Amino acid sequence: MVAMKPVEAGLILKKYVDERTAITALYQQLGVAVKLRGRVDSLTESGLVIKSDGGDILEIDVRDTSYFALGDDRDLPEGLNEVKGKYDSCLSLSWPSGARVSLFELVTR
Repeated sequence: MVAMKPVEAGLILKKYVDERTAITALYQQLGVAVKLRGRVDSLTESGLVIKSDGGDILEIDVRDTSYFALGDDRDLPEGLNEVKGKYDSCLSLSWPSGARVSLFELVTR
């Protein structure tokens, strides 16, 4: 993973919204993981909203995010081997609490 500035991560998130990019989102905290396949639906003052094709919603507050990084399938966390080779990049956001969100941009070729 390559560290990036918050403004750079914001540009990638805006691209995801504008282009309606298909993603798999993985939210991890305290040994609990939530995986959702869908799109970044919108950006808010406090963060982002991810909607699945089935209507499930994951709202993420990014105000206290401490680390932003961009990676590829060499950086896959455990439990996501099924997406190996199926995505172009991964935007990862981390918090001081240890929580992490990974947004995998799915290949649409």
